[in-house]
Amino acid sequence: MSLRIRTNAKVNLYLRVGARRADGFHGLETVFHSVSLADELEFVRRDDPEVQVTVSGGTIDATDNLVGRAAKLLQERTGISDGAAIDLRKHIPIGGGLAGGSGNAAGALIGLNELWGLKLSDDELMELALELGSDVPYCVRGGTCLARGRGEVLIPLPEPEPMWFVLGISDAPLSTAAVYGAYSENRQAPPVAEVVDALQSRELEALGAALHNDLETAAIGLRPDLMEKRIAVREAGALGALVSGSGPTVFGLCRDEAHAREVGQVVAAGFDRVEVVSSRPAIVEIG
Repeated sequence: MSLRIRTNAKVNLYLRVGARRADGFHGLETVFHSVSLADELEFVRRDDPEVQVTVSGGTIDATDNLVGRAAKLLQERTGISDGAAIDLRKHIPIGGGLAGGSGNAAGALIGLNELWGLKLSDDELMELALELGSDVPYCVRGGTCLARGRGEVLIPLPEPEPMWFVLGISDAPLSTAAVYGAYSENRQAPPVAEVVDALQSRELEALGAALHNDLETAAIGLRPDLMEKRIAVREAGALGALVSGSGPTVFGLCRDEAHAREVGQVVAAGFDRVEVVSSRPAIVEIG
């Protein structure tokens, strides 16, 4: 038996970082939104318990990546004796602020739950997801969500009409830990309600103006070129531009597909890769 899925990327339309909690994590308030840049995962069931993961043609130890860790976690918690050969084809940049690895982990949980016939509920998958990373519970759900806590307290927001974005991608990753290490508390964050209201009313100009990321200053401090890149996207005509998550991907909100392609052409020379993407209703899509 085999199964194919795709795991989409996300952008943070808003991100406020709170004080460090007793568990060592920062409290967050963020608005996640799924977009169409995607990785591909293929699962083949094995009759033995081995989990073998290949990434873009190279076999790696299953314990060295989130996909393998998700598979092992499912085996440990359910007692399933089957294994899987998992082929991961990466298109989302690693360490790009787009939750590519977290989406892959969510895809492994959902895909193996289906492949192995485990019949775990969404709530059970969400509990396992949090053990793998703060963004993974959202990636199990996907869509547009207001998230709090570590990012696991999810409030689904009404899905807006599909929106279009330009993603300016840099090949050199940024470490999330390094960005948090460089972060200084921001007491001037605008209220998240501005983003939520703009999404619900589909006022794209208002949404572009309300985009906010507390981690952006820290990311720019580590990679000063990101400031120029963000300004370039804005000056090319995007309604708003922002570093996504811990970066270094810069995204620009656009009016429609044609506008996104125009902006993408203008800024293409300033990035290692530019992708034009649209909203997606989920991170993990089977089939």
